[in-house]
Amino acid sequence: MKTHLLVLALASMLCTSSVFAHGDEKHEAATMATGREATKAELSIAPAAADAVAAVERFSTALSAGDLTKAGAELDAKVIILESGGVERSRDEYMGGHAKSDAAFLKTAMTTLKRRTAHASGDLAWVASESQIHAMKGKDMLMIDSTETVILRKSGAAWKIVHIHWSSRRSPTASAKPSATFHQEHQHGAAPTAEGALAWMDPVERQAIETGQGFAMARAAEARGLPGPKHVLENAQALALDEAQRDRMNALMSAMHAAAVREGKVVLDAEIALDAELSRSAPNADRVAALSEAVGRARGRLRNVHLTTHLAAAPVLTPEQRAKYVQLRSPPGA
Repeated sequence: MKTHLLVLALASMLCTSSVFAHGDEKHEAATMATGREATKAELSIAPAAADAVAAVERFSTALSAGDLTKAGAELDAKVIILESGGVERSRDEYMGGHAKSDAAFLKTAMTTLKRRTAHASGDLAWVASESQIHAMKGKDMLMIDSTETVILRKSGAAWKIVHIHWSSRRSPTASAKPSATFHQEHQHGAAPTAEGALAWMDPVERQAIETGQGFAMARAAEARGLPGPKHVLENAQALALDEAQRDRMNALMSAMHAAAVREGKVVLDAEIALDAELSRSAPNADRVAALSEAVGRARGRLRNVHLTTHLAAAPVLTPEQRAKYVQLRSPPGA
């Protein structure tokens, strides 16, 4: 009874009212990069809740990938899920119903975790997350702010999700749709404004640079077995991380995010300057060459932020943990 009341109390305290519930947006086919990015989120995770957070991330990653079997494995049989103004009262009910449309939508979207807070007490833990979802509606990009509250109960050595509440709304930030003003100015040979520049850039790439996301910049390090803090923490249980290792990985992620946001602004400023020169009726070749080199140097510094973080993360793990990390990150059958 006490456990049941605590679950209800946590749900009442943490769940925000729904403006547009998760999954309420039209599930349109996307024409943009898709997936899930959790590397640069602001984290406030109590050490006792780390394994519970890993369970939540496994569920979210599996659902985003459309792997309902793996997603369902993280749910308690009697899980209660609130979304779109409705209720599913068991794992079977959700997996046989709304999970399919949730997975279909998330597979065509880019979900970026912004903030996450988690605590645990005894056999209960709660994880509150804020994310931004980018999805295509025709030729326009929708930006959706989403909140999620997850309550988990420890069963033996594993954490199982016993309650989820999703709530979302259209983001109040400006649309990612390229501005008509830019197209008009470009046609007349005028330099684009900062707001209208870079209409050619993949909106997901631009958003990733602005918010300090990885966007595969450290893929070369991963290919050489150099671990990234994000993936280390995602596999914290399998790697048997101790508290000091978890703290160090979180610190590396925080420092990387701050540096990536700072260097990302330099990249975009350099790209905008080059874009402005190219938009002129008669671009100066020497100026284009100099600006191109500036863009290259800025992008190199940004990439180095991510690569050096992998270098710093490697000595935090033991040789055995690094070998296990490579095994976990290798494709099946590799």
